[in-house]
Amino acid sequence: MTRRVNDLLNSSLIYTKFLSISATQMRFLSIRSQDLKPSPA
Repeated sequence: MTRRVNDLLNSSLIYTKFLSISATQMRFLSIRSQDLKPSPA
């Protein structure tokens, strides 16, 4: 029983870590695309 709970906790931790990493990548990509755009003069 506790083994299954531990597996669930580990998988959820990995999932949240993956989500935060992808969120950071998306933010970085959006910042990069804004930097690449020519600034309105």
